[in-house]
Amino acid sequence: MTDENREDKDCGGLNMEVLEDLGISQEKYEIWLNFEIAKYSILLDCPKCRQSVLVDKEDHAEASILSCPVP
Repeated sequence: MTDENREDKDCGGLNMEVLEDLGISQEKYEIWLNFEIAKYSILLDCPKCRQSVLVDKEDHAEASILSCPVP
């Protein structure tokens, strides 16, 4: 179901302050953080140097040639 079709469009969201108030574990915080990062980035693996780095999803989508993201 897409967000447009949801009946409860005014549902809240989680932010850092809410998570701190809930007292979640470090492990669960890292999982949440990975989901937040995944909204905006993609993990790019370089087969040449065998390293990986997160890059902006829009930059990745617009690039016609991909080069090693590791400086």
